[in-house]
Amino acid sequence: MSSRGSSEPLPGLLRLLLALALVSGWTALLAMPVRQPRGAAEALLCAPLGLLAVFAFRDRSLRLTRAVLVGLPAFALALAAAGVAVWLHDRAAGPPGPSDLLLPALGALGGVLLGLALRRGLGALLMLPVKLAAAAVLLLVVGLGLLVSSLQREPALSRAPEVSPADRRRLVAVFRGKDPRDIPEGEVRTLRLEQQDLDRLLAWRLPLVQDPEGTRAAVALEGDDAVTVRLSVRVPRVGRWVNLSAAARVGVDAGRFFLRQPRLSVGRLTAPPRLMDALAPALAAAVRAERRLRPVLAAVRELRVERDALVATYGRAQLPGSIAGQFWGESGSAGLPGTGERE
Repeated sequence: MSSRGSSEPLPGLLRLLLALALVSGWTALLAMPVRQPRGAAEALLCAPLGLLAVFAFRDRSLRLTRAVLVGLPAFALALAAAGVAVWLHDRAAGPPGPSDLLLPALGALGGVLLGLALRRGLGALLMLPVKLAAAAVLLLVVGLGLLVSSLQREPALSRAPEVSPADRRRLVAVFRGKDPRDIPEGEVRTLRLEQQDLDRLLAWRLPLVQDPEGTRAAVALEGDDAVTVRLSVRVPRVGRWVNLSAAARVGVDAGRFFLRQPRLSVGRLTAPPRLMDALAPALAAAVRAERRLRPVLAAVRELRVERDALVATYGRAQLPGSIAGQFWGESGSAGLPGTGERE
């Protein structure tokens, strides 16, 4: 493979058509009706898309122009092909969301880097693992430095109180009759969660999935659509805590989800507000595009955050089992999972 644009071995149009044909063929293989791979296998299978996409574009001699005019378009082409493969594999779920494309994107990026190195010759190809390892070490050092600087001696949250049987019966009553899977077509229900109900729910459910000694969580409903989520996680063997706080104005207005003024802090480190405001539209679009959340958002007519209360009005929906099961259990159950309560 030549490393300079003036000595391309194939005419531009022929190279483009051949690369697109190979990308299309690999996309069709990924979309075959077999069990979709997960984890590292999914990323590895998408790497050839990035590798092949690189050769659809004329090579450039300068590093910057190569990255902008070859690397970025190749990555976009490979990611689009991976998205098509994911969609073809499960059309009923609709277009893939951000979480569905995360691993394919990593694989496609690796393939693009491999293709760029392959074009520049054997020396660049042999140096690629060294450069990637150096970049990984640098990211690890920076990440560890930020983590260490954010550690604090004490958790920002106190231990959640015990949830009494009366508290559990109160929660069961709040959710009873509000299962969106059982709402008749054309009707809506309104669920109102008071701050104390939300506190009880977190205190009850969180210890079932996390170590109560090492993880603490709280959600504050502050009114005017403002929500603050706080999380304290104990670092094993170190004995110190990572205290995270995320806040935003969120809700659903006329069936459309919105997110404004996001804020994020980890320990004493705070993300720049201007940067978070600039990211807000992309974060809201990512939430709306998430496959698992689409049926939830489609059913919600209105979601508003009042002072010490969360109010949701919604219609019939077939929610993912992982979401519905957290609050209503199996279809037809009247109580929260594990309560033993029935209507």
